[in-house]
Amino acid sequence: ARASGKVLLAFAPAEERERYLASHPLEAVTPATIIDRGRLLAEIAAVAEEGYATDEEEFCEGVGCLAVPVRDDGLLVAAYTVSSPIERYRELRGRYLEDLRAAARAAVEGARRKAE
Repeated sequence: ARASGKVLLAFAPAEERERYLASHPLEAVTPATIIDRGRLLAEIAAVAEEGYATDEEEFCEGVGCLAVPVRDDGLLVAAYTVSSPIERYRELRGRYLEDLRAAARAAVEGARRKAE
């Protein structure tokens, strides 16, 4: 139900994703929660393709979230997420996404510089 969870599933190895989904039943948290496995898998595929995930009142009514992966050399190391009241989320979604992507890039670049 969370944008960050969708990112973690989308960029996890397929066997880990399947193992997780097999042991965690899809249960509604709000009326908007995705509880159909096929629909969730389609959404996870879209997240992997688009590079970000959304949650529009799926985990908490009145709240919207965006999440992006933080990847280093293709390996998922974290997910950055922003949450806000749904009206603000809808108004500022594009800016939030741009800022999240910039923060993810900066985190990886900073870690690489630190490692050098």
